[in-house]
Amino acid sequence: MREVLAGVSLALVLLAAGCSGGAASSESGAGSDVEIVGDRSLAGGATTTTDRTSQAFENPASNLSSENLELHFAGDIDFGQSFVTAPAPIAPGLGPLFNNRSCESCHTKNGRGSPILGTGGLGSQALVRVSVAQGAAALPGAPSDVPGIGTQIQDHAIFGQIPEATIELTWKYFPGALPDGQSYELRSPVLKITLPNGTHLSGDVMTSLRMPQPVFGLGLLEAIPEDRLLSLTDPEDADNDGISGRANVVFDAIKGTFVLGRFGRKANQPTLIQQVASAYANDMGIGNPVFSDSEGNLDIDFSTLDSSTFYVQTLAVPRAIDVQKPEVKEGEGLFLKIGCGSCHVPSHLTGTHPI
Repeated sequence: MREVLAGVSLALVLLAAGCSGGAASSESGAGSDVEIVGDRSLAGGATTTTDRTSQAFENPASNLSSENLELHFAGDIDFGQSFVTAPAPIAPGLGPLFNNRSCESCHTKNGRGSPILGTGGLGSQALVRVSVAQGAAALPGAPSDVPGIGTQIQDHAIFGQIPEATIELTWKYFPGALPDGQSYELRSPVLKITLPNGTHLSGDVMTSLRMPQPVFGLGLLEAIPEDRLLSLTDPEDADNDGISGRANVVFDAIKGTFVLGRFGRKANQPTLIQQVASAYANDMGIGNPVFSDSEGNLDIDFSTLDSSTFYVQTLAVPRAIDVQKPEVKEGEGLFLKIGCGSCHVPSHLTGTHPI
């Protein structure tokens, strides 16, 4: 039986190393009244790992029980499992349409993926979301499907099948300079999407390039009380700070009701198990107990889905470094002074979590 983690009421630091810490900042400005709880370097509270190597994102939470540690390592195997075309003795069910073959193929070393698209390799790390303004949707309140595609382009297919489209990614560059004269260059993606018949998507189709996000620390995000997140909303900017945070209310396919969204680039998934189930179904074409295939078939059972979910729920957060250095403190002060902390809230106190 899984246990409630003894140290689950802890500070969750959502920012990169060096952007948060112990006492509240004395800097004035929007976002500077946020209290930063606990040790500045413990970016994941009691779950924090001291590993700062290339494996830093792959460690189990430091406060797992021995039983949960075994479950974590079992989940690591499921998270890394590459699927193949059925029939096969191990991991069958890939496709028929897909983007990649395993969870870790996109989330390399549990970190951020790369803008890799196309059929030149075994799979794409990035993906393209599509939708139209009006039409049928797979779930209540979700974006409207593009007829014949859905809301995600699967640019790979198993042998004998045709991908939904081919995608070419190029970049448009924008040079500029900061007030002190330092130059910089920004870039914006340019997508060329070609359908199997050689045509392109119609002009009313909205597209969005999505990069794989890091997966560590997600169990902490899931453990933040809902009322804490809702307290940060200010849709009408009542405090006149220029920040109008809004909660995304989404459909929970397991509960069959609308709840607070937490995960994904646009907080469009309510729970980690639904996020993982959606990735299995849409990224790999793997039918599962939450999202089966078009004929209701399952390629994995609940235990596999739950195992992969448990793995990402229990990953450690690497400790922040150099938090006492003057330049880091100065950067933190500037970060809060100009209002970045109003959106990128430096810390949260988690509640309890089922694990």
